[in-house]
Amino acid sequence: MELETELRSTSAGTYFSRHAAREPVELSFDNLTYSVSQGFQKGSKTILHNIGGRFESGQIIAIMGPSGAGKSSLLDLLSGYRISGVAGSVYVNDRFRDLDEFRRLSCYIQQDDRLQPLLTVDENMWAAADLKLPSSVPTKEKTAIIDEILETLKLSGSKKTRAGQLSGGQKKRLSIALELVNNPLVMFLDEPTTFYYLVDGTQNGKCYKWFTNGEVLKYNNNAAADVTSMSCLPIMKKCGGSLQVTSQWNQISVLLRRGFIKMKRDQTLTHMRFMVNVLTGMMLGALFFQTGNKGERVLDNFNLLFSILIHHTMTTKVLTILTFPMEMSILNKEYFNRWYSLKSYYIATNILDIPVLTVCAITFSAIIYAMSGQPLDWTRFSMFTGISLLVVYISQSLGFMVGSIFNVVNGTFVGPTMLVPMMMFSGFGVSLRDIPGYMKWGTNLSYLRYSLEGYVAAIYGLNRPILPCTSYYCHYKYPKKFMSEVAMNGDQFWLDVYALLFTLFLTRVAAYILLRWRIRAMR
Repeated sequence: MELETELRSTSAGTYFSRHAAREPVELSFDNLTYSVSQGFQKGSKTILHNIGGRFESGQIIAIMGPSGAGKSSLLDLLSGYRISGVAGSVYVNDRFRDLDEFRRLSCYIQQDDRLQPLLTVDENMWAAADLKLPSSVPTKEKTAIIDEILETLKLSGSKKTRAGQLSGGQKKRLSIALELVNNPLVMFLDEPTTFYYLVDGTQNGKCYKWFTNGEVLKYNNNAAADVTSMSCLPIMKKCGGSLQVTSQWNQISVLLRRGFIKMKRDQTLTHMRFMVNVLTGMMLGALFFQTGNKGERVLDNFNLLFSILIHHTMTTKVLTILTFPMEMSILNKEYFNRWYSLKSYYIATNILDIPVLTVCAITFSAIIYAMSGQPLDWTRFSMFTGISLLVVYISQSLGFMVGSIFNVVNGTFVGPTMLVPMMMFSGFGVSLRDIPGYMKWGTNLSYLRYSLEGYVAAIYGLNRPILPCTSYYCHYKYPKKFMSEVAMNGDQFWLDVYALLFTLFLTRVAAYILLRWRIRAMR
C-alpha cells in the first residue's frame, strides 16, 4: 500500500526529508460489501462480501488472490474511487474516514497505465510537479524532487522519451513516479497477481496473527470505534476548501502548456485536421467552381452552402467524439488524484481547441469562398466566416456532450444520428414556409437553420444586385426572389448570430454538466 518507506531509505532530498516526519496513517476497514447492477430489472451482483482488514503504516502490503477475486474492486473501495453500491466502514487512525480529507493524503494508481503518450517522461513529471506541489515550492527544489524520483525508479535515462514509446514496466514506473511528486502518505497500486489460499488463511481479512501487536489491534477493532471523523486530523496539511493544492489559474496555465505540446505533436488533432480542411475545400471548390456568381446556378450554390455546413459539423463533431473518450481515462485518474479541478480541465480544453478550430475554419472558408466565386466583398466574407466559426464551435460542444456520455463505438452512432433532426428543420429540402405548423417548433431548435439562414444572408442579402445570367432564362437571378422562395430574409443575419451564440452557450454548459455527471456516475 505504501511506497514511502522505500523512498525514505534512499538518499532522500530536502522535500522528502521535510515531509518524512508527518504522522503515519493506519487504515482499517470492516464489513465492506460491494454490489454492482447487472442491468435493467436484472438485479445486482455482490462482488465483495463483508471484507475486513487493517493496514499498518510504514509497510508495503500486498493483496493477493486469483483472477476475478475482487482485488481491484477492493482497492477501488479503499482508495475511495468507488462509492456507489458500497456498504461497510473504513477508518483512518481508528476514526471514520472523511473521503475528501483522505484523498488529500493518498493516491491511487490503477492497473492500466493512464499517461499522456505524446509527452516525454520529463514533461509528464513537470506537469505533475506544477499541479501537485504548492506554488511556493521553488523551481530548483522541484527539479531536485523530479531527479530524485526518476533516479530511484530507474527512469533517469528515459527523460526525453515520450511516454507512448516506453516499455510496459517503464510506463508502470512512470505512473508511480507521477504520484510520488507530492509524497503521499498512502499509495494504492493496482497490479494483478495469480496467487491462490488467502481468504481462509486470513479469515477474510479479520486474522490478526500476522501483526506484531495483533492482540492489541484485535481488542481495539472489536471495541466501539471512535466516532470522531478524521476531518482536520494533525496529518492534514489543510482542512476544508479545495482538494487541489494550487490555484485554478495555475491549473489552467499548466494544462494549457501541456496541451499546446500535445497539439504540436498530435498528427490527428492538428496536422491531419488542417490538411482535411484544405483538401475538402479544394475538392468542393472544384466541384462548384464559380457557381456563386452565376444566375443560372443559384440552386447549386445553395446546395454548396448546405454542404459546407455538413462538412463543418461532421468533421468537428465526429473527431471530438473519437478523441475525447480516450482522454476520459486520464482525466479520471488525474482528477481523482487531485491534480486539478474539473472546471479547470474543461476551461483549458475549450481554450486549447480554439486556435486549431479557428485556423482550419478560416482556411477552409477562404478556399471555398474564392474558388466557388462568391462575392468578393470583405463584409460578406466576414459574415460567411463568422457563421462558419460558430458552427464549428457548436459542433465541438455537441461532440463533447456525446463523448462525455458514450464510448467511441456508441458515440460514432449517436453523433451523426443527432444531426438528422437538425437537417430536417434547417430549411434545406423543405423550405421553412412549407414545414407543417405542428412541427415548426423544430426550426427554432435547429442550429443548422440559423447557420444556413446566416449563409444566405451573407451571400444574397445586403441588397445584392442582379446576378449575371448566360442562359436563356435564369429564374433566380434576382437575389430577393431566391430568398423569398426559400423563406429566408436577408435582414435576419444578426438574429441568426445571436441564436447561434445562445446555442453555443447552452451546449458548452450542457457538455460540462454531462462531463461532471459522467465522472461522478463512474464512481
